[in-house]
Amino acid sequence: PEVVLESPEEEHLRLRGARILLQRGTSAEAFLERLDAKHRAGPEPLPPDELQARRVWAHKMLARSRRGDAEGNYRRAWLLTALLEDYFHLRGLWYEGPKKAMAWLRLNDPGTSEAFEQALRPAAQLATIAAAVVAVAGRSRSDPASSDHASP
Repeated sequence: PEVVLESPEEEHLRLRGARILLQRGTSAEAFLERLDAKHRAGPEPLPPDELQARRVWAHKMLARSRRGDAEGNYRRAWLLTALLEDYFHLRGLWYEGPKKAMAWLRLNDPGTSEAFEQALRPAAQLATIAAAVVAVAGRSRSDPASSDHASP
């Protein structure tokens, strides 16, 4: 609908880079320009308590995955899936799916990209996954190895 062309929403960001095949006037071109502007502006920032909750959640999921049973393995898979998306949310960046996210990391944060590549290997050790958690969420406040309580 034309009303959508006037004010694109987050769900339309997947259309960035689209080619216009046919349009009346310049409405489609203007839509894509507004879409690019929305992308440049970035997502709405998450409140500080939500940011902290996501950091804490990542460390709790890591601890629960140490069980080694079916539930622990489920939590390990869940953590690895959510961690990539949380990387972007914690930094106020758009998450555009795993393919674009991994490409962005390779270009803009090679250290975290490498941490993900290692953690996502099928036989990755929990210490390797823990390194990815720290790269995304910082050290846990209860982690005695952390004196600076780093956070992204």
